[in-house]
Amino acid sequence: MISQVAVSFVLLISAGLMMRSFIRLQQVPPGFSTDHLLTMRLSANFTRYTQPQQLVTLADTVLRNVRAVSGVQSASLASNFPFNRGGIASGPGNVNFEIEGRPVSRGDLAPQVDLTIVSAGYFETIRQPMLAGRSFTDHDDANAPAWR
Repeated sequence: MISQVAVSFVLLISAGLMMRSFIRLQQVPPGFSTDHLLTMRLSANFTRYTQPQQLVTLADTVLRNVRAVSGVQSASLASNFPFNRGGIASGPGNVNFEIEGRPVSRGDLAPQVDLTIVSAGYFETIRQPMLAGRSFTDHDDANAPAWR
């Protein structure tokens, strides 16, 4: 009985510490502004939009129409957004890559990156400050020179 009380006491203290940690985590700023920010999910009809250029045209049309709405300060498209419950539930969109000059040995796991595609103005829309470099523009497309 003494050991049961001791284990129960340890579990109770652990649960209290975990709850305190969760409360503290809610107070940590996420690195971007969440006020006055609306997110929504759009799904294209893939039987109607069969070519990649059709999807690009659809995305441009959606952005142009959303930006034209009165009161909208900024708009952008992204394949995922921070703290997306759907992304957390289904797992990240990991893509394997290889670092030039450092091949992956047989049996080792390749490095992975969570790939998120965003349109121009994404960081300005979520008001995430740029620490270095520059933001994307509409000129950063498939025809732009590769960054190195």
